[in-house]
Amino acid sequence: MRKKARTMMTTNNVKRSWSDLPSELLLIIFNRLDIKDVFWLVSSVCRSWQLACWDVLFWEVDLLNLKKLESLCNSNIVEDEFGQLDFALKKVIDSIFKHNVDILERTHRQSYRLILPSVQLSDNHLFYVAERTPNLQCISLNMSRITGKGFSRVILNWRELREMTMEPPSDSEYTHVIQEIGVNCRKLRSLSIVSQTDQFFFDEHKCHVIATNLPNLEKITLENGYIYKIGLQTILINCSQLRSLMVGPCMRALDDVKITRSRRALAVNPPRFIPEPIALWLRPAASYAFIKGKRSRRQMATKVIDFIWEATEDEFGQSGTIRKYFDV
Repeated sequence: MRKKARTMMTTNNVKRSWSDLPSELLLIIFNRLDIKDVFWLVSSVCRSWQLACWDVLFWEVDLLNLKKLESLCNSNIVEDEFGQLDFALKKVIDSIFKHNVDILERTHRQSYRLILPSVQLSDNHLFYVAERTPNLQCISLNMSRITGKGFSRVILNWRELREMTMEPPSDSEYTHVIQEIGVNCRKLRSLSIVSQTDQFFFDEHKCHVIATNLPNLEKITLENGYIYKIGLQTILINCSQLRSLMVGPCMRALDDVKITRSRRALAVNPPRFIPEPIALWLRPAASYAFIKGKRSRRQMATKVIDFIWEATEDEFGQSGTIRKYFDV
């Protein structure tokens, strides 16, 4: 009975498997179904149907967007002792990357980008994914629960990374994480640190760690938090290959202090800041190749930063955020 259920009869009385249906037809059908049914039920029929389900649910050209797992794991269809998200994440990663090269070549995806669920992943989750994605070039992940030791194991598998977007790790793990990225990801050219709260401080220390360990970055994005003059200056002076620096929306701090030396005091007395958030896009022309020496870059950075901190309400955009776009 099971064998008959998996076959169909053609007009010439030739038995064919349901798995032989054209992928284009499967995509049309699956797009009409409820996404939870597609993930939990239809994807379990056979291998070819499963890959078609992933095309419907997760693949966006060369982007594998697993953030959608968050909405799919509210289902009561499957109960797993390790949690539905854990089960679902392993199911997708195993099915796609168990025979990594074969699947990617067959789908014309030799390179790919990956967005993981924005929920707090553990070291084990991340290591499980990293082991199976050694050729990954672009990653977006939440670092809030990842330990320094766990990240050291993970990043060894991602030496091909070109772009990384992350919610920042804890202050105690921040330096170690950036150092590990610098040692293992020599091809990295774009780093985005996106805080989900406004309590992250892009101060001298954090910016110095980036500039020291990742001096060849071409694009840096810092979002949500407090930005300090001396922190911004540190990046502009030391990242000589920088082509794009995006900041915002961030609050401009007025206290040029090394807050990392007095975290306890900072918790009691928050820094003074300009109340209007600002969004910046700095584009150093042809990188900094035309500027000889750090002294010249320091003078240029000082002028730019003074100009930014003097922005007034007259330059507000419709969103109430000062927006500046200019070439350096």
